[in-house]
Amino acid sequence: MTAAFPPINQIKGCALVTGGAQRIGRQISLRLSEDGWPVVIHYNSSNTEASETAKLIIDAGGQAWTVGGDLSEKTTPEAIMYEASRKAEQPVTCLVNNASIFEDDRAANFISDNFDRNMAIHARAPAQLAAALVNNLPEDLEANIINLLDQKSFNPDPLFFSYSLSKFALFGLTQTLAVSLAPRVRVNGVALGMTLPPPTMTQSRFEELQGMTLLKRGAAPADIAEAVSYLTRANFVTGEVIAVDGGERLLRSKLI
Repeated sequence: MTAAFPPINQIKGCALVTGGAQRIGRQISLRLSEDGWPVVIHYNSSNTEASETAKLIIDAGGQAWTVGGDLSEKTTPEAIMYEASRKAEQPVTCLVNNASIFEDDRAANFISDNFDRNMAIHARAPAQLAAALVNNLPEDLEANIINLLDQKSFNPDPLFFSYSLSKFALFGLTQTLAVSLAPRVRVNGVALGMTLPPPTMTQSRFEELQGMTLLKRGAAPADIAEAVSYLTRANFVTGEVIAVDGGERLLRSKLI
């Protein structure tokens, strides 16, 4: 017999999506709302986009709030978790660590400030948010955490050096938290392939690389959101990382 996903009316608590105002984060926020989650949308500088995303959710009959803050600041993650629970008037039981920066550096021109900023946003802040979630989780509730990773974690390349190292750290954090926080909190990841073009790449080059994956196309933000949605409902899955990359990780040497 196949176990059914929990019905929407059994959702308890709210979801917090970091970087949830635009691009992939917006799609995740919208999808979680469709699943029945009240959604708190975190933003750094995208206040307008966050408000627009919240309005889309509210106009569709959902519940949404926004909360701002720079995740590279040491005291911000705990403050964001507190503010999210305060605004939603319920604990955060679903945390999606989506916020990200994408700067192109290489090992030969390593800049410590770039490394520190990437580590702060991609590794330290998710760890702090996870701790804040657990410390504020009522004893009668369970929770889940989903980290947005990169297919580079399966097959490293020399591009985006600090970014790649920090995503390796987040990959390790995902599995370590799964062990540390079980059984009350499930922790999983979604590893992205080429979904949206980075600022330094032309659209034509991006489309060319997308066409070189095993599936001969790239993912859409909705594909990432679908994987996140699945993991929120997969009650017997923890410590797992799903690659939504069209097989890109298997052909990386051809895509550099």
